[in-house]
Amino acid sequence: MPRILVTGATGFVGRSLLPQLRTANYDIRALSRRPAAEIIPYIEWLSRDLTEVNDFAEALTDVDTVVHLAACVHQFDLNGESGLADYRRDNTEVTRRLAEQAARKGVRRFIYLSTIKVNGEKTAVLTNGGFQSFTESDTPAPEDPYAISKYEAEEALREVCSISDMEYVILRPPLIYGPWVKANFLQLVAAINRGIPLPLGSVHNLRSLLYVENLSEVIQLCIEKPQAANQLFLVSDVDISLRDLVKRIGDILGKWMPLLPCPVSVLNIVGLLTGKQAVIRRLTESLVIDNSRIKRELSWTPRFTLDDGLLNTLNWFRVFHSIHQ
Repeated sequence: MPRILVTGATGFVGRSLLPQLRTANYDIRALSRRPAAEIIPYIEWLSRDLTEVNDFAEALTDVDTVVHLAACVHQFDLNGESGLADYRRDNTEVTRRLAEQAARKGVRRFIYLSTIKVNGEKTAVLTNGGFQSFTESDTPAPEDPYAISKYEAEEALREVCSISDMEYVILRPPLIYGPWVKANFLQLVAAINRGIPLPLGSVHNLRSLLYVENLSEVIQLCIEKPQAANQLFLVSDVDISLRDLVKRIGDILGKWMPLLPCPVSVLNIVGLLTGKQAVIRRLTESLVIDNSRIKRELSWTPRFTLDDGLLNTLNWFRVFHSIHQ
């Protein structure tokens, strides 16, 4: 089987992808900033900080496909020029450098995990009560430094591939959840587990989500399918309102979750006063993806349902919570 280089191998997505690829008998070279806590048999591990590496020759030797998962997401200030410079250094320039060297080493395909935030932060509610969806043909509209750096990384990758024989595949997912999830999704689950009444009773939105193991299967398809070459795909597996998501999580955890009515305008003011505007926006606004293209062109059907994904995530959370109490 071809050799696959996976960057960010010990991260959230990498923890799911590596077993997926090993099951498919791929020869894997895993690159991560920190040594792996749990070594998966028959995987070659390299411990490197991509932001400090200029020469990727060792990592790229005899590699057929690069799956570039490594990224800085929450590390820097999302406001101001200093934050943008940091994100550009760690996301845009690392991707450019890795892609340039991959092309020179004869890598066949470079798969880049980007973000739906490149399309924008929200989609509109239509006059008929439906929801607008992001598509691959939308004009990019990244807003914060993280999203800008990811879009610029996409453009750098396209540029490299345009003057070489290397193919690209760019994936833009929405919020990804699953075991080892962090940030806002983990905080929401923890709040529901504590039985904290949430002031979300007046929120009427729709959000696209993606279960991490469904994403791993998409990445494998992007490795294998000829029709994925030089394509951009938006990828999600379910659309759900925040109210329904809270209820589903509460049902699995055995928690009754009262949702207190509170005008969204008041929540926005609270976000402004507490510096949590971005969190409030993600809770109250809609962001919906049209995933029809990737389903059609790669013949992809998500294997795991929302209930499958939530059950696996919350089973992990119970263990995680018991250890960290």
